[in-house]
Amino acid sequence: MKSDKKFTYQELEKEKLAEELLIANKELVFQNEEKQKRAEERLIANKELVFQNEQKQKRAEELLIANKELAFQNEQKQKRAEELLIANKELAFQNEEKQKRADELLIANKELAFQNEEKQKRADELIIANKELAFQNEEKEKRADELLIANKELASQNEQKQERRVQLNEAQRIAQFGGWVFNLTTQKSEWTDEMFRIWGFDSKKDEPDHDTMMNRVHPAGLELINGSIAKAVQGVEAK
Repeated sequence: MKSDKKFTYQELEKEKLAEELLIANKELVFQNEEKQKRAEERLIANKELVFQNEQKQKRAEELLIANKELAFQNEQKQKRAEELLIANKELAFQNEEKQKRADELLIANKELAFQNEEKQKRADELIIANKELAFQNEEKEKRADELLIANKELASQNEQKQERRVQLNEAQRIAQFGGWVFNLTTQKSEWTDEMFRIWGFDSKKDEPDHDTMMNRVHPAGLELINGSIAKAVQGVEAK
């Protein structure tokens, strides 16, 4: 009886152990499955990590390239900034030169305007002078015409005087008497040809002076001639 109970107990224990073992195996299988899952997940995670690392490396390389590009662009910008600064300085210089030229041009325009005004004044004065000259020329022309008429008149009068002188000389030659005229201003006398002949002087020469003429007068007649001359002079001065 005791052996049966012992056997039963052992069997129960074995069954329990078997059940526990079964449970432990299941648990082990479950754990292995979980480990397998974790391993697979870890593998996937590692692949993902490798992929991410590769992506990070790519990003790092791209970032490096981008940084180099950015540095290059910054250098280019710096160069452009420096070139722009130089260009601005050049532009400022050119603007200053333009301003100087504008100021000089303004001064030149004012000078030109002044010169044009002066030219206009000279032109106006020249017009007035030309009008005055034209007027003077017209007056001169009138005077010339009048002088021409006067010269013609004088020539006519001289011709008439010459004719009268010829006639007078002829009449004096026939009558055998002469005549003379004494100019109080010039103190000179004019003789007719017959007067030269009567007194014995050459009519082709100048009239003799008063002393030369008086040297040919008879002393007895000097007082009469001088008295006559004196009366004639007094009569002219009285007028």
